[in-house]
Amino acid sequence: MSNILTFGSCLSRYIARSYKRLYSGEIISSVYHNRSDYFVESFITNVQKPVDNSTISELALNHSNADEDSINILENQTLARCGMHKVDTVENIFSLIEKNLYDIIFIDNFMDIAAKLSHCGDEKVFLRPQDYTNYSLKYKIGDYISTTKSVESFNLIIDYFKKRNPKAKIFFFHFPWNTYENDEQRKKRSLSFFNEFIRDDIFIIPPQNVPKIYRTGVSSHFEEPQYTAYAGMVHALINYK
Repeated sequence: MSNILTFGSCLSRYIARSYKRLYSGEIISSVYHNRSDYFVESFITNVQKPVDNSTISELALNHSNADEDSINILENQTLARCGMHKVDTVENIFSLIEKNLYDIIFIDNFMDIAAKLSHCGDEKVFLRPQDYTNYSLKYKIGDYISTTKSVESFNLIIDYFKKRNPKAKIFFFHFPWNTYENDEQRKKRSLSFFNEFIRDDIFIIPPQNVPKIYRTGVSSHFEEPQYTAYAGMVHALINYK
């Protein structure tokens, strides 16, 4: 049975869920809501202080918009709870990495394609502005990450994982763009990253063309057969390459 880490969004997490069901495995850590540059600067190069309890306590939830993910989004960007998004573990991702308890890592770039970070002075954090009544009193929204910065950050993250466990198999999933049919800028960002992100020491899964039958009412979520197809790719690459 394989121990799986996920980094990114629902894509990596749901692929891991399908892989677990089909081929046996355990999701032991799940990093959600971390844009690559935030993770690098907060936990690898340490050029900024990560979100902490003081940041969380200063934000006032807008209960008409907030949901259970509002708190999870923040907590998964803290040192204490990074990687603990809806998993049965009492250890953050850094503890698990140091113990080499993982065999497979699933990574996707949804956050880098879709997310803008919020800024307060030198502090950067991913927030959903509509979740907080006092958001505009402290934060302003930033811009999308550049392709160059995104590629650089993901390379640092992958090197960080590989240095601590060279035997771990790493899969990088480019997030599909065809479910966002009217968003040309999103497609442009996705294609730019796809063309510039090149490595030969991990498995890279190109952006898939999601059939309409496997789409849902949410552009970033797919029907289970789509995740099953991804899981099958992983299984084949692990066992037959």
